[in-house]
Amino acid sequence: MSKINLFISYSHKEKEQYIPELLNYVNEQNCSKIDIWYDEKISPGNEWDDAIKDKLNNADVVLLLLSQSFLMSKYVRDNELEVAIKRHKSGACRVIPIFIRKCFLDNYPQIKGLQGLPRDMSFISDMGEEKWGYYTEIVQQLNDIAHDIETNRNISKSIIDKGEKAGSAKEIEQLSDKRKIFLSIPDSDEGKKKRRDFIIQVEGKIKYESWPYEVVPGIMEAEELYKKSAEEIMQSARSMLSKSLYSIHIITSEKDLAGGINKEQYDEAQKLVMDSPFFKSIVWLLNSEIKAQLDKKVSMNPITTGNDYDNIFELIRSLDTEKEKKLKELKKDFSLEKKVYMFYDFTKDHNNNLRIKLKSKIEENENMAVRFSLPNATLEKEREDLEKCEGGCIFYGCTDPQWFIYRQSILLDAGYTQSKAVCVDEPEIDIKIQRDVSKNAFMLIKGQTDLDFGVKNFLERLKNKV
Repeated sequence: MSKINLFISYSHKEKEQYIPELLNYVNEQNCSKIDIWYDEKISPGNEWDDAIKDKLNNADVVLLLLSQSFLMSKYVRDNELEVAIKRHKSGACRVIPIFIRKCFLDNYPQIKGLQGLPRDMSFISDMGEEKWGYYTEIVQQLNDIAHDIETNRNISKSIIDKGEKAGSAKEIEQLSDKRKIFLSIPDSDEGKKKRRDFIIQVEGKIKYESWPYEVVPGIMEAEELYKKSAEEIMQSARSMLSKSLYSIHIITSEKDLAGGINKEQYDEAQKLVMDSPFFKSIVWLLNSEIKAQLDKKVSMNPITTGNDYDNIFELIRSLDTEKEKKLKELKKDFSLEKKVYMFYDFTKDHNNNLRIKLKSKIEENENMAVRFSLPNATLEKEREDLEKCEGGCIFYGCTDPQWFIYRQSILLDAGYTQSKAVCVDEPEIDIKIQRDVSKNAFMLIKGQTDLDFGVKNFLERLKNKV
């Protein structure tokens, strides 16, 4: 499998400090599936401008090392940033801002709409000795992206080869590519006005927050459709519905679902809900008083009531979360890598010799990868990261018992995780086991002497889906 191409975009004022710091972590040893490129790698005698453009246009991932000097560089703005954002929006690559030194981002909505690192938008220049933990977060994020890209390549290859998984692969690809939301064409003047207002809200979300969906039909398209017959409107609506992931139906009164074009669009969407495990139909009730009259008719749909557009966007976000979970399950069959999530107290145990050996012992097995707790990670973030993994392991070293109890609870609740283990460090090992570990729920790896045997049993359960 070919490596993932990484392009690092930066100002040369960061070359002395932040490029060396980054490369101490983002390197071949820590990111074995990634081919790392920055302009210092241009061979003598080559045209540097052509080399940069070639590498940028073939990059799978682009890191933007953000600082004020980065934003003030005309070459970076006009040649690297513009191209990277354009390719990101088209889905050709992923762009990740790295917050290096304080800078003024108000004039760069295209950057502010991207998920950067550190996640809380803290700047590495202000972190002192804690910054190494955030460089570790960058490494883990890049490895996760490399895994996702490799999995997507396997899905595309399965479709081309027409193998036994081709049907499932095509379903994943079609679902991933669907970026349209059908917004119903209402009859009433109130419905038409709210439709127009909502699309204006969407245009702002797309521009300033990189919202991933297009609402169809657009304002001008809808105005043209209103000039046509009901039959022609429904013909266009059916076509757009079939290409959409979600539909939103604007209902101004209970009469809207009694007959006419509103009901026809709603009924067409319900057929797709029944036929597709992913298509969802949202009912937008402009008047909260009609909810009771329509409850039975719309009970199978997500419902939003009132005129708060944020409620609709929040509902779509929740549907996206559900969709992504289903996609991850489908994609597991195309992943060559099995992930183990390792809980540990980053501050106290990152340099623990046994923890390092535990990670190495797991990853020396082919196609095994360890993901782990990061500095300042919330319990919710750890729970979210565990969901992406097939196995879970808690390293219980120098941290306090309360920390362990919280993580034990998260891992206990993870019914989808195929294999669960707790590795207990040597000091007072018997006391820790008796006091804090739910023996019947986990495999126990009792320190250094049990490491080989414990990891072997843990991985066998994971691989065999016991």
